[in-house]
Amino acid sequence: MRERKESTLMSLFGAVLFYLAIALLLPTVVALYYGEGVEAYLYPFVITLFMAIVLLLRYRPSDTIHTSEAFFAVSVGWLIGMCVASAPFILSGYGLVDSMFEAMSGLTTTGSTILSSIEDAPKSLLFWRSLIQWLGGAGIIMVFVAVLPTLGVGGRQLFRGEFPGHDVQSIRLRIRHTARLFFYVYLVFSAALFVILLFARVGVYDSLCIVFSTLSTGGFSPHTESIAYYGSPFVEWVVVVFMFLCGANFYTHYRGLYEHPIHYIKSAEFRAYCIIVGSAIAAVWAAVELAESPPITYGLREAAFQVVSLMSTTGFTTANYDGWPTPVKVLLLMLMVIGGSTGSTAGAMKVARLLISLNFIRLTLYKLVHPSAIVPIKFDDKCVSEDVLSSVAAFVVAYMGLICLSTLLLLSMGLGASDALSASVATIGNVGPGFGGVGPTEYYGWLPSGAKLMLIFNMWAGRLELFTVFVLFLPAFWRELRKKER
Repeated sequence: MRERKESTLMSLFGAVLFYLAIALLLPTVVALYYGEGVEAYLYPFVITLFMAIVLLLRYRPSDTIHTSEAFFAVSVGWLIGMCVASAPFILSGYGLVDSMFEAMSGLTTTGSTILSSIEDAPKSLLFWRSLIQWLGGAGIIMVFVAVLPTLGVGGRQLFRGEFPGHDVQSIRLRIRHTARLFFYVYLVFSAALFVILLFARVGVYDSLCIVFSTLSTGGFSPHTESIAYYGSPFVEWVVVVFMFLCGANFYTHYRGLYEHPIHYIKSAEFRAYCIIVGSAIAAVWAAVELAESPPITYGLREAAFQVVSLMSTTGFTTANYDGWPTPVKVLLLMLMVIGGSTGSTAGAMKVARLLISLNFIRLTLYKLVHPSAIVPIKFDDKCVSEDVLSSVAAFVVAYMGLICLSTLLLLSMGLGASDALSASVATIGNVGPGFGGVGPTEYYGWLPSGAKLMLIFNMWAGRLELFTVFVLFLPAFWRELRKKER
């Protein structure tokens, strides 16, 4: 037997293709159960499995992975996933761009959809779009825990940005163990939500779809009315709780569940997350009460669901918040920009970066009064290094810059101001629905192909923290990658 060549990238891509091929068997089973055609899944399964076997038999990973290789593997791995995930949509009769959009939206846990009437699609296809969200959510946890710490200086800076205040080196020494524990938390939450939904008589199929989309903070639903379809306050409150939990840092969950609950209170990010969510719910509830005067319990449920859904970047809906007062819509848009916690399946800018940015502004103002003062910025009672400050500042500038650029490009394609801005914020933050023509009761299918391609890029870059994708546009990156692959 020929000795396998050493190539970390090819072996990693082979592993990605292998897991996606296995995943394609699940909607095949669903299609058989509901008497639907299986060709849309079997053909991609055979091709994907063949490619995976070829790569795995021909290449073996090296002992180390270089910075350029890790960035390339993470960014291109999501594109490979999009290509495989879009195949069932293409074979089901959807156009190429629409299929790519739906697949990228699923894998990046965004939840924006091109489907106008969701129930018209085959049940197996709806199951697949929810499943790829769950896989994408698990994948992003693994990336932040098991890949970013190995990226050298830049990767460690980004990792500190994701888990500020924690000892990166100590986590790095037990990467596989830690990644496994994080995934166990993900599985435990998935199983718990599934059992509760079965108890609520949602049904096995719908329960699985909701679990996949909730745990990943994705938001795809097997029904056009989203969670409102079930007409159950109990189901809505359960989904609110799990959306909130999955928008929090999984490292905090791990420490809080396996060590001591005090770690929830000790986490500055978790405290801020709770305060922002609670304050936003109170503000939206008051505004909805004044504007619509519904029964009190219903108004609270509406407010809580929409606030948690948008801040956790899940994107489920139970009300048409696009018809709410303008100040409320502005508040919801701000929550979409902030997003959930670092180290979670949520997207957007993240609460930790917001806190560090606010502390930096406070320190700058303090130094205007006391120019000679030396006051460090602290997070979780630990000093934040200059590298982390620079990384956070650069990310915030790049994040807002991409929103502005995307909005301008969408405006040039004929979209209205509300549609362009909210679509940009919703896709870069991996939220899903926006306002206006892409609001909670609308869809993205009417957009021109150029706009959809722009939003596909937004979802990809936003899910991978921008710089993982932006670095691909540097000529120096490609020179370094070629050098490492020789």
